[in-house]
Amino acid sequence: MSIEQTSTGVRKNYGPRSVEDKAPARTQKHGEVNEIVVHFNYDDLPAASEVDALILEIPENSFILSSHTHVTAAWVGGTSLTLGLQKPDGTEIDNDGFDAAVLTAALVNKAWIVNDGALVGATIGADAGQIVASVVGTYTAGSAKLVVRYLTSAN
Repeated sequence: MSIEQTSTGVRKNYGPRSVEDKAPARTQKHGEVNEIVVHFNYDDLPAASEVDALILEIPENSFILSSHTHVTAAWVGGTSLTLGLQKPDGTEIDNDGFDAAVLTAALVNKAWIVNDGALVGATIGADAGQIVASVVGTYTAGSAKLVVRYLTSAN
């Protein structure tokens, strides 16, 4: 099966269609400010992909205004969570650009975490980026959403 996503957001499915239990991300625009929200679980972390049309990108030369993590279920077992950006081919833009190490102690249910990585308050550079996450240790539970607000040169 393959999916083609048009510039208007319409998805065309080719071949057998599987059940989609979630959309990996959504975007919104508030005046000049764009927002991307990515939901993820401890066992289903966001990763870069050149072939998955559902993975949304932050456009090249975007300026990151803010990044926040909202914990929707407490994280159990591991040491830390790292959030950043990669090009669709997996090349690093900044793997910890949103936050280098959110410790498990902070990943409690309903917590809001103000991310403080190097990309917050900066431009992402000349390449579009996809949100990625990695963990240190072995988590057995936990879910969160990452909310990134940014400006683009297209605004």
